[in-house]
Amino acid sequence: MTELTNILEKISSEPRRQNPDLLSGLVDWIRPKRPQDAEQAAERIGQLNTLLGQNPFWNRNLRIYLLTILTKKDLIRLLTDLGILSSEGFFSEGRRKISYRFLPPQPNPNNLSVLVRLVFKKNTDGQWVSGVSDEVWEALFQTLRIPSVFTLRASHPVIKRWLDAINILSLRITTIGLEPQLVDRQPELEKRESPFMSQNLEVDDYILKFEQEGFDRSTQIRITNKFLC
Repeated sequence: MTELTNILEKISSEPRRQNPDLLSGLVDWIRPKRPQDAEQAAERIGQLNTLLGQNPFWNRNLRIYLLTILTKKDLIRLLTDLGILSSEGFFSEGRRKISYRFLPPQPNPNNLSVLVRLVFKKNTDGQWVSGVSDEVWEALFQTLRIPSVFTLRASHPVIKRWLDAINILSLRITTIGLEPQLVDRQPELEKRESPFMSQNLEVDDYILKFEQEGFDRSTQIRITNKFLC
């Protein structure tokens, strides 16, 4: 536990600095020795949860640290790119990867997806993260009092970026549906009633309603999560 308390002390000394090494250190502490051992990771998260419940000072500062990152970093690339295959052709993708070997792109420090890749740096991290039950994660977030995205006002920066991400994904779907190769075979795809066009109209309508005061978001949580996942 000494390693964990040291990490929490460092975070508490500069909670608004957005030092990625501190978050990386916290995830390193949670990470199990074997990636498939989600039970060990859940046990570590439980220990963290208990410690935060016993120490309001660490709890408050870890919450400030995490919320500062979420509100100051750009969410767009994280929500629209991670886990989605590139639409580039085989040779274009190959040329890009070879060029990156000689001249790697400079990562944008304000991009949250860069931080996620830095923190969850092992290819096997997805195994234990997804293996930990939702109840364990929810208990931690409740202790930290991290608000649900659906309780935030429409003007909140996170909500705005969330809706921007939905719009970008919708536009990408529409673009795919209007590719010449598809339209040549199915000319009706260019009509307003085509599924590729109509989904974009539906998304535009959804975003406009979401931003209105009094919009009931409770029935939309499952739909939005499914769209983004």
